[in-house]
Amino acid sequence: MAATEIVIDEDDDVEASEASSGDRDRKAKEFYSTFFTSLATARESKNSKSYVVHSGNCRLCPKEKKIEKKISSRDGYSNFKSHVLTFHNKNQEVVTFCASSEGAKRKADNGTLVDYFPSAKKKRLGRKHPKQIRLDEAVALIQVQTLIAPSVLGHSSFDKAIKVADSGLEWPKRHRIVKTLLPAQYVNIKAALVRLLDKADAGAINIDIWSSKRQRGYLGISVHFIDEKFRLRNFLLACPRFKGSHTAEAILKLTVEVIADYGLQRKIFYVGTDNGSNIICAFKDWFPQFYEFNSPADSSDDDSLQQESHCV
Repeated sequence: MAATEIVIDEDDDVEASEASSGDRDRKAKEFYSTFFTSLATARESKNSKSYVVHSGNCRLCPKEKKIEKKISSRDGYSNFKSHVLTFHNKNQEVVTFCASSEGAKRKADNGTLVDYFPSAKKKRLGRKHPKQIRLDEAVALIQVQTLIAPSVLGHSSFDKAIKVADSGLEWPKRHRIVKTLLPAQYVNIKAALVRLLDKADAGAINIDIWSSKRQRGYLGISVHFIDEKFRLRNFLLACPRFKGSHTAEAILKLTVEVIADYGLQRKIFYVGTDNGSNIICAFKDWFPQFYEFNSPADSSDDDSLQQESHCV
Protein backbone atom coordinates (compact mmCIF):
# COMPACT_ATOMS: atom_id res chain seq x y z
CA MET A 1 0.00 0.00 0.00
CA ALA A 2 1.45 3.33 -1.05
CA ALA A 3 2.38 5.68 1.77
CA THR A 4 0.42 8.89 2.04
CA GLU A 5 2.66 11.91 1.75
CA ILE A 6 1.84 14.82 4.00
CA VAL A 7 3.24 18.17 2.84
CA ILE A 8 3.56 20.99 5.35
CA ASP A 9 4.24 24.55 4.29
CA GLU A 10 7.09 25.21 6.71
CA ASP A 11 7.30 28.95 5.98
CA ASP A 12 3.65 29.54 6.84
CA ASP A 13 3.95 27.40 9.95
CA VAL A 14 7.01 29.30 11.18
CA GLU A 15 5.42 32.67 10.51
CA ALA A 16 2.25 31.67 12.39
CA SER A 17 4.30 30.34 15.29
CA GLU A 18 6.40 33.51 15.49
CA ALA A 19 3.30 35.70 15.36
CA SER A 20 1.64 33.70 18.14
CA SER A 21 4.79 33.84 20.28
CA GLY A 22 5.14 37.58 19.76
CA ASP A 23 1.51 38.14 20.77
CA ARG A 24 1.98 36.13 23.97
CA ASP A 25 5.15 38.07 24.85
CA ARG A 26 3.35 41.37 24.30
CA LYS A 27 0.50 40.36 26.60
CA ALA A 28 2.88 39.10 29.27
CA LYS A 29 4.90 42.33 29.13
CA GLU A 30 1.71 44.30 29.77
CA PHE A 31 1.26 42.42 33.04
CA TYR A 32 4.91 43.06 33.89
CA SER A 33 4.69 46.79 33.41
CA THR A 34 1.27 47.14 35.09
CA PHE A 35 1.49 45.05 38.26
CA PHE A 36 5.19 45.10 39.13
CA THR A 37 7.51 47.74 40.57
CA SER A 38 11.28 48.10 40.81
CA LEU A 39 11.62 46.74 37.30
CA ALA A 40 15.11 45.62 36.34
CA THR A 41 16.77 43.83 33.45
CA ALA A 42 20.15 42.12 33.59
CA ARG A 43 22.20 39.67 31.55
CA GLU A 44 23.36 36.45 33.18
CA SER A 45 25.55 33.58 31.98
CA LYS A 46 25.15 29.91 32.85
CA ASN A 47 26.79 26.87 31.28
CA SER A 48 28.39 29.05 28.58
CA LYS A 49 24.95 30.45 27.64
CA SER A 50 23.83 34.04 28.03
CA TYR A 51 20.32 34.96 29.20
CA VAL A 52 18.34 38.16 29.69
CA VAL A 53 16.65 38.13 33.10
CA HIS A 54 13.79 40.48 33.97
CA SER A 55 12.80 41.02 37.59
CA GLY A 56 10.29 43.02 39.55
CA ASN A 57 8.33 43.21 42.80
CA CYS A 58 4.65 42.29 42.69
CA ARG A 59 2.67 45.17 44.14
CA LEU A 60 -0.44 42.99 44.59
CA CYS A 61 1.19 40.51 46.96
CA PRO A 62 0.79 41.07 50.71
CA LYS A 63 3.94 42.81 51.92
CA GLU A 64 6.02 40.83 54.36
CA LYS A 65 8.25 43.11 56.45
CA LYS A 66 7.41 45.88 53.99
CA ILE A 67 9.21 44.01 51.19
CA GLU A 68 7.23 43.14 48.04
CA LYS A 69 7.52 39.62 46.59
CA LYS A 70 10.18 39.53 43.89
CA ILE A 71 9.51 37.67 40.64
CA SER A 72 12.02 37.01 37.84
CA SER A 73 11.69 35.62 34.33
CA ARG A 74 14.41 34.50 31.91
CA ASP A 75 14.24 35.48 28.23
CA GLY A 76 10.66 36.70 28.47
CA TYR A 77 7.84 37.86 30.73
CA SER A 78 5.65 34.76 31.07
CA ASN A 79 6.38 34.27 34.77
CA PHE A 80 4.93 37.68 35.60
CA LYS A 81 1.67 37.02 33.79
CA SER A 82 1.38 33.51 35.29
CA HIS A 83 1.97 34.88 38.79
CA VAL A 84 -0.75 37.52 38.51
CA LEU A 85 -3.36 35.20 36.96
CA THR A 86 -2.61 32.40 39.43
CA PHE A 87 -2.49 34.32 42.72
CA HIS A 88 -4.48 37.47 42.00
CA ASN A 89 -7.15 36.42 39.49
CA LYS A 90 -9.93 37.60 41.80
CA ASN A 91 -8.36 40.99 42.40
CA GLN A 92 -10.70 43.66 41.02
CA GLU A 93 -7.81 45.58 39.46
CA VAL A 94 -6.73 42.45 37.57
CA VAL A 95 -10.28 41.74 36.44
CA THR A 96 -10.64 45.29 35.15
CA PHE A 97 -7.27 45.14 33.41
CA CYS A 98 -8.13 41.89 31.59
CA ALA A 99 -11.55 43.14 30.56
CA SER A 100 -10.23 46.44 29.21
CA SER A 101 -7.16 45.15 27.37
CA GLU A 102 -7.22 44.90 23.61
CA GLY A 103 -6.58 41.18 23.56
CA ALA A 104 -9.30 40.49 26.10
CA LYS A 105 -11.79 42.52 24.06
CA ARG A 106 -11.11 40.35 21.03
CA LYS A 107 -11.72 37.24 23.13
CA ALA A 108 -14.87 38.78 24.60
CA ASP A 109 -16.22 39.39 21.09
CA ASN A 110 -15.86 35.65 20.52
CA GLY A 111 -17.65 34.92 23.77
CA THR A 112 -14.72 33.80 25.95
CA LEU A 113 -11.83 35.08 28.07
CA VAL A 114 -10.33 31.61 28.47
CA ASP A 115 -6.85 32.30 27.08
CA TYR A 116 -6.41 35.59 28.90
CA PHE A 117 -8.17 35.10 32.19
CA PRO A 118 -8.36 31.61 33.80
CA SER A 119 -11.39 32.40 35.98
CA ALA A 120 -13.49 32.57 32.80
CA LYS A 121 -12.82 28.91 31.99
CA LYS A 122 -15.69 26.46 32.00
CA LYS A 123 -15.81 24.29 35.09
CA ARG A 124 -14.34 20.83 34.56
CA LEU A 125 -16.93 18.15 34.01
CA GLY A 126 -15.22 15.59 36.24
CA ARG A 127 -13.97 12.08 35.50
CA LYS A 128 -17.39 10.45 36.03
CA HIS A 129 -19.18 12.70 33.54
CA PRO A 130 -20.42 10.70 30.49
CA LYS A 131 -18.59 12.99 28.04
CA GLN A 132 -15.31 12.66 29.96
CA ILE A 133 -15.71 8.87 30.15
CA ARG A 134 -16.26 8.66 26.37
CA LEU A 135 -13.18 10.83 25.78
CA ASP A 136 -11.04 8.62 28.05
CA GLU A 137 -12.19 5.49 26.22
CA ALA A 138 -11.51 7.08 22.84
CA VAL A 139 -7.98 8.09 23.91
CA ALA A 140 -7.24 4.56 25.12
CA LEU A 141 -8.47 3.12 21.81
CA ILE A 142 -6.12 5.45 19.92
CA GLN A 143 -3.19 3.90 21.78
CA VAL A 144 -4.49 0.34 21.27
CA GLN A 145 -5.13 0.76 17.56
CA THR A 146 -2.09 2.88 16.61
CA LEU A 147 0.45 1.79 19.27
CA ILE A 148 1.43 5.43 19.70
CA ALA A 149 3.67 5.96 22.73
CA PRO A 150 1.70 6.97 25.87
CA SER A 151 4.24 9.73 26.49
CA VAL A 152 3.22 11.28 23.15
CA LEU A 153 -0.50 10.60 23.50
CA GLY A 154 -0.53 12.16 26.97
CA HIS A 155 1.25 15.35 25.88
CA SER A 156 -0.22 18.63 27.14
CA SER A 157 -0.75 19.88 23.57
CA PHE A 158 -3.64 17.40 23.18
CA ASP A 159 -5.28 18.89 26.27
CA LYS A 160 -5.08 22.36 24.73
CA ALA A 161 -6.62 21.04 21.52
CA ILE A 162 -9.58 19.34 23.22
CA LYS A 163 -10.32 22.48 25.24
CA VAL A 164 -10.92 24.33 21.97
CA ALA A 165 -13.97 22.10 21.51
CA ASP A 166 -15.01 21.92 25.17
CA SER A 167 -12.98 23.56 27.95
CA GLY A 168 -14.79 21.39 30.50
CA LEU A 169 -13.07 18.25 29.19
CA GLU A 170 -9.61 17.18 30.29
CA TRP A 171 -7.29 15.13 28.07
CA PRO A 172 -5.89 12.26 30.16
CA LYS A 173 -2.23 12.45 31.12
CA ARG A 174 0.32 9.70 30.49
CA HIS A 175 0.03 8.26 34.01
CA ARG A 176 -3.75 7.91 33.75
CA ILE A 177 -3.49 6.37 30.28
CA VAL A 178 -0.97 3.76 31.43
CA LYS A 179 -2.32 2.98 34.89
CA THR A 180 -6.09 3.21 34.38
CA LEU A 181 -7.34 3.49 30.80
CA LEU A 182 -5.19 0.85 29.09
CA PRO A 183 -5.77 -1.81 31.78
CA ALA A 184 -9.52 -1.23 31.40
CA GLN A 185 -9.26 -1.66 27.62
CA TYR A 186 -7.21 -4.83 28.15
CA VAL A 187 -9.96 -6.35 30.29
CA ASN A 188 -12.65 -5.53 27.71
CA ILE A 189 -10.64 -6.77 24.72
CA LYS A 190 -9.60 -9.97 26.50
CA ALA A 191 -13.20 -10.74 27.45
CA ALA A 192 -14.31 -10.31 23.82
CA LEU A 193 -11.46 -12.56 22.62
CA VAL A 194 -12.32 -15.26 25.16
CA ARG A 195 -15.90 -15.31 23.85
CA LEU A 196 -14.61 -15.79 20.29
CA LEU A 197 -12.23 -18.56 21.31
CA ASP A 198 -14.98 -20.40 23.19
CA LYS A 199 -16.77 -20.89 19.86
CA ALA A 200 -13.66 -22.24 18.09
CA ASP A 201 -13.22 -26.02 17.82
CA ALA A 202 -9.48 -26.01 17.18
CA GLY A 203 -6.64 -23.64 16.55
CA ALA A 204 -2.92 -23.10 16.17
CA ILE A 205 -0.44 -20.87 17.97
CA ASN A 206 2.73 -19.15 16.83
CA ILE A 207 5.46 -18.47 19.37
CA ASP A 208 8.56 -16.34 19.19
CA ILE A 209 11.03 -14.88 21.70
CA TRP A 210 12.30 -11.33 21.32
CA SER A 211 14.86 -9.36 23.32
CA SER A 212 15.06 -5.56 23.48
CA LYS A 213 18.25 -3.52 23.27
CA ARG A 214 18.34 -3.62 27.05
CA GLN A 215 18.28 -7.44 26.90
CA ARG A 216 14.76 -7.68 28.27
CA GLY A 217 13.11 -10.82 26.95
CA TYR A 218 9.48 -11.13 25.77
CA LEU A 219 7.47 -14.15 24.61
CA GLY A 220 4.96 -13.38 21.87
CA ILE A 221 2.07 -15.83 21.42
CA SER A 222 -0.55 -15.46 18.68
CA VAL A 223 -3.54 -17.69 17.95
CA HIS A 224 -5.08 -18.61 14.57
CA PHE A 225 -8.41 -20.35 14.02
CA ILE A 226 -11.45 -20.63 11.75
CA ASP A 227 -14.60 -19.07 13.20
CA GLU A 228 -18.22 -20.20 12.74
CA LYS A 229 -18.50 -18.14 9.53
CA PHE A 230 -15.48 -19.93 8.10
CA ARG A 231 -13.24 -16.87 8.38
CA LEU A 232 -9.56 -17.13 9.30
CA ARG A 233 -9.01 -15.15 12.50
CA ASN A 234 -5.65 -14.11 13.95
CA PHE A 235 -5.10 -12.54 17.36
CA LEU A 236 -2.24 -11.77 19.69
CA LEU A 237 -2.87 -13.66 22.92
CA ALA A 238 -0.08 -12.19 25.01
CA CYS A 239 3.44 -10.83 24.97
CA PRO A 240 4.57 -11.29 28.57
CA ARG A 241 7.96 -10.35 29.95
CA PHE A 242 10.28 -13.36 29.84
CA LYS A 243 12.64 -13.15 32.80
CA GLY A 244 15.57 -15.46 33.36
CA SER A 245 17.20 -17.96 31.03
CA HIS A 246 15.30 -18.98 27.88
CA THR A 247 15.30 -22.68 28.69
CA ALA A 248 12.86 -25.17 27.20
CA GLU A 249 11.21 -25.66 30.59
CA ALA A 250 10.72 -21.90 31.08
CA ILE A 251 9.31 -21.47 27.55
CA LEU A 252 6.82 -24.33 28.02
CA LYS A 253 5.77 -23.10 31.48
CA LEU A 254 5.02 -19.55 30.31
CA THR A 255 3.21 -20.78 27.19
CA VAL A 256 1.00 -23.15 29.19
CA GLU A 257 0.10 -20.31 31.57
CA VAL A 258 -1.05 -18.13 28.67
CA ILE A 259 -3.14 -20.73 26.84
CA ALA A 260 -4.67 -21.92 30.12
CA ASP A 261 -5.67 -18.33 30.84
CA TYR A 262 -7.73 -18.41 27.62
CA GLY A 263 -9.04 -21.95 28.13
CA LEU A 264 -7.24 -23.37 25.08
CA GLN A 265 -5.62 -26.46 26.64
CA ARG A 266 -7.65 -28.82 24.45
CA LYS A 267 -7.96 -26.71 21.33
CA ILE A 268 -4.34 -26.23 20.17
CA PHE A 269 -3.27 -28.74 17.50
CA TYR A 270 -0.30 -26.96 15.91
CA VAL A 271 2.58 -24.87 17.22
CA GLY A 272 4.58 -22.62 14.90
CA THR A 273 8.12 -21.74 16.00
CA ASP A 274 11.51 -20.87 14.58
CA ASN A 275 14.40 -23.36 14.51
CA GLY A 276 15.82 -22.50 17.92
CA SER A 277 16.82 -25.66 19.76
CA ASN A 278 15.38 -24.44 23.07
CA ILE A 279 11.94 -23.63 21.69
CA ILE A 280 11.78 -26.87 19.66
CA CYS A 281 12.76 -28.88 22.74
CA ALA A 282 10.08 -27.10 24.76
CA PHE A 283 7.29 -28.60 22.68
CA LYS A 284 8.62 -32.06 21.88
CA ASP A 285 6.33 -33.53 24.55
CA TRP A 286 3.57 -30.93 24.16
CA PHE A 287 0.78 -32.92 22.60
CA PRO A 288 1.09 -36.11 24.65
CA GLN A 289 0.63 -33.85 27.68
CA PHE A 290 -2.87 -32.86 26.53
CA TYR A 291 -4.03 -35.50 24.05
CA GLU A 292 -3.98 -39.22 23.36
CA PHE A 293 -3.49 -39.48 19.62
CA ASN A 294 -2.89 -43.25 19.52
CA SER A 295 -6.03 -45.28 18.96
CA PRO A 296 -6.54 -49.00 18.21
CA ALA A 297 -8.10 -48.15 14.86
CA ASP A 298 -5.13 -46.57 13.15
CA SER A 299 -2.09 -46.08 15.34
CA SER A 300 0.35 -45.51 12.44
CA ASP A 301 -1.56 -42.49 11.09
CA ASP A 302 -1.88 -41.01 14.57
CA ASP A 303 1.84 -41.45 15.20
CA SER A 304 2.67 -39.46 12.06
CA LEU A 305 0.15 -36.79 13.03
CA GLN A 306 1.71 -36.53 16.46
CA GLN A 307 5.18 -36.04 15.00
CA GLU A 308 3.97 -33.35 12.63
CA SER A 309 2.11 -31.58 15.39
CA HIS A 310 5.10 -31.09 17.67
CA CYS A 311 6.55 -28.10 15.85
CA VAL A 312 5.64 -26.58 12.50
